[in-house]
Amino acid sequence: MPRDDELALIKKIQSGDMDSFDILVGMFREKGFSLAYQWTNNQEDALDVLQEAFIKMYKVIPTWKPESSLFTWLYRVIINQAIDLKRRKSRMSVISDSANTSEGSEIIQLKASDIDRPDRQIASRELSDFIHYAVMSLPPKQKEVFILKNFQGLALKEIADICRCPIGTVKATLFQAVQKLRERLAEFTDRGTKNG
Repeated sequence: MPRDDELALIKKIQSGDMDSFDILVGMFREKGFSLAYQWTNNQEDALDVLQEAFIKMYKVIPTWKPESSLFTWLYRVIINQAIDLKRRKSRMSVISDSANTSEGSEIIQLKASDIDRPDRQIASRELSDFIHYAVMSLPPKQKEVFILKNFQGLALKEIADICRCPIGTVKATLFQAVQKLRERLAEFTDRGTKNG
């Protein structure tokens, strides 16, 4: 079900108040960009994905039925747009070597005492990069659920709505993703122990 503020704005837009569309975009912009960035790992691509998603939202609003959440629909569109963009880029063999891998930084928190320790900074950066790589290499459904839960902070019900599946499926998929990430993290720490 849509939230009351979302529903009120949709009704205003449907009755011709286009200023309400700007307000609706403002409501979704930050979380939408964050999600697009998680999938594209590139600011320009994330902005392109978000812009395309908002264009689609603009086109769909006149016939939108209030039984379902526009927010949930928009998340699904953003993910699909990001996946399509990645496919197009890989088909054209446009692979950027300078990908920004700062996603894992939410997981790794440096202490102030680490600033004077370059060895710790390097190890933390390597771990952060490894975590990002591990998340991005998960199977698509696991990656989607993991990102929505851990980077976007969505509730299981919202994720189920976005993925169009039961909450039980979301829980199972999330569990599988976490298990895979734990295995890969164990490989990383084993490798570090052998090298150290």
